[in-house]
Amino acid sequence: MEKSNKVRFQKVIVMIILMVVGWGCKQNTKTQINKVSEEATYSVPKIMGNFTRLKREETGGVKLEFESAILYPDSSQSELILKWDGLSNEIFTDGAYFRLTLDSDLNSYQKFFLFTEGNELIDSLDLSLGTPFQLVQCKIQEKYLADVLENGLKVQLKGNGGPVGVFTHTALGLDNFLPHILIPGKASPREEFLNRMASLASLTEYGWQEGCVIDGIAKLSENATDGSRYKNGLEEHMSLIFPLKDSINHNYEKIGIEFTSCLAQLALWKPNHPEVEHVVNYWKSKTDSAGIIKNGNTIVAEGNYTVAWPLAVIAQQLNKPELADEAIRQLRFRRDNLIDEEGAIWLRYNIHTQKRTFRLWSRGLTWYVLGLAKTLDVLPNPPKDLIEELRRATDYLISIQGVDGLWTVFAGDSLTAPETSGTCGIATAMAIGVRRGWLENNAKEAALLALQGVEERLTPDGYLDGVAEENKGGIEFQRKTKGSICNWGMGLFAQLLAELAPPEN
Repeated sequence: MEKSNKVRFQKVIVMIILMVVGWGCKQNTKTQINKVSEEATYSVPKIMGNFTRLKREETGGVKLEFESAILYPDSSQSELILKWDGLSNEIFTDGAYFRLTLDSDLNSYQKFFLFTEGNELIDSLDLSLGTPFQLVQCKIQEKYLADVLENGLKVQLKGNGGPVGVFTHTALGLDNFLPHILIPGKASPREEFLNRMASLASLTEYGWQEGCVIDGIAKLSENATDGSRYKNGLEEHMSLIFPLKDSINHNYEKIGIEFTSCLAQLALWKPNHPEVEHVVNYWKSKTDSAGIIKNGNTIVAEGNYTVAWPLAVIAQQLNKPELADEAIRQLRFRRDNLIDEEGAIWLRYNIHTQKRTFRLWSRGLTWYVLGLAKTLDVLPNPPKDLIEELRRATDYLISIQGVDGLWTVFAGDSLTAPETSGTCGIATAMAIGVRRGWLENNAKEAALLALQGVEERLTPDGYLDGVAEENKGGIEFQRKTKGSICNWGMGLFAQLLAELAPPEN
């Protein structure tokens, strides 16, 4: 059997199984969510060693009081020494996950190395090109675990770059952000995921990153049988990223149009907030003579999600149809410039050089198709040509979906790793299209297959692994990465889950 036919046959078998268990696993959701289960917990150690203590009140555009431990690279004199009291290795059956959470943005390629008290190397944590609130983890193997729990763990920083900090205390009062060993509970990964999404445990840096998170929480709040806890969680997130209620919180002139997606939820939360008007004016200042909202000479797929989507929401909330027209223009400009002759979607197009980059990059596909679907979903009269583009784009993407339900970092390229955040975004666009009657059964089956594949990548406490890091490292780094735990991936999974299998309570 030829490879393409074999892949198609495998996908059909999986789809039949999914159809038997039911649309979006809805029949299982009530059983999973209603049972009273013991949640995972985090065992935080005593923190000692030779490091610099730092107190700050902001990171990643989030106003937050916190303390961190700063380590300097390639110095045996700079290290964390972590010791646990009363934690027995007998409660772990197959090693234990150890984690740290980064406190700031990194533009370097570095690792934390873990040692026993006797300086035996245990493992390393790759934090290359990391971001604030990114969780890095490894499993301490059983052969080292008893020693670590009795005598402690040493952490040193290695690699070219500057000092790196990890959270040691935050005003959030959440242990998941602190150095810890994970103690799994009895709740399912999906239950744990929903608990994380209903709290500040899913917080990430401001911009498209946190925009994915708050969009996910908002969709859970809207679609859950009882969305009150998600509504409360959303309020907590909004109060942190927009703490100044009567003035502007963020300097968009400095950070760019890729960071304005949070304005959709701000407009739904407080449509008359001064930041809404400020961003509308900012978009006008970034509009060229052709009507394209862009940074410099480059049209980016992010604009569908970070500009068109919030523009459409603001148009609805403030009854300004001219802004809806502007949103439609942004979608059409990107359709006309980011699609090549074969129908593939690119992340960027430079008007000056007429060069495209990042072909079929999975998260770029999310910005394009999910931004398109979400914008059309909120427009009062979605244009037929853009609905047709959603059909065309999703049909193309279904043809290169993996048999495991996931799209790879560069979709259709099996030499790159499966990528969960892009998969969630692409599948959510399909689910929206199916709900609106724009897409056919093949899109429904592809979205279900993606949901199943992504859910298998949840950690025992509900975090989503396999998320490709920010693309500041360029194509070369994206081709190598196996992904990490970055909370914007959780936000995109929340949107998918809310569309296909919203929680019962």
